[in-house]
Formats: sequence, C-alpha cells, structure tokens
Amino acid sequence: MRPIVATVVILNALSVWNDFAGPQVILGPGSDIYTVTTGVYAAVGAYSADYTKVFPTLLLAVIPILVLFVVLQRHVMSGPAAGSVKG
Repeated sequence: MRPIVATVVILNALSVWNDFAGPQVILGPGSDIYTVTTGVYAAVGAYSADYTKVFPTLLLAVIPILVLFVVLQRHVMSGPAAGSVKG
C-alpha cells in the first residue's frame, strides 16, 4: 500500500499546490493577496514582465513539490520494483 499512498499524496499535493482558478476566482484579480501561482500571473503583464518578481515566485512554486517528490520517490519506485520480481 505504501507505493500507492505515496503516489496519491504526490499527485494530490501537486494538484492542490498548482491550483490557479480557485484562488483567482475567490480572491479576485484586483486583490493584493496572492497565492504562489496567482503571484506569478500578477507579475506578468500583457506587454511586460517584472522578472524580479517572476523568477523568485517560480522558484517558490517549484521547490516544495520537488522536495516532496524527492522524499516520497523511494516509496513510489519500490512498487514497480517489487512487482517485477517473480516469486
């Protein structure tokens, strides 16, 4: 059960962390409060982008999910490895 639970945790955390539509609708486009993904969207305009805000925010968006995957990767890969050996 450990590989299945680890995979579900990773996929669920990824979908919750990258949610864009929910916070955008709830907070509204004119709000000064941003989640990580809406913060990236707010820093990019139609004709310009504030890269001093975009790149650190993208780094904040990637690092937590990457750390979660590295921690749980051992459990995810143990499932296919255990199922591939006969006997």
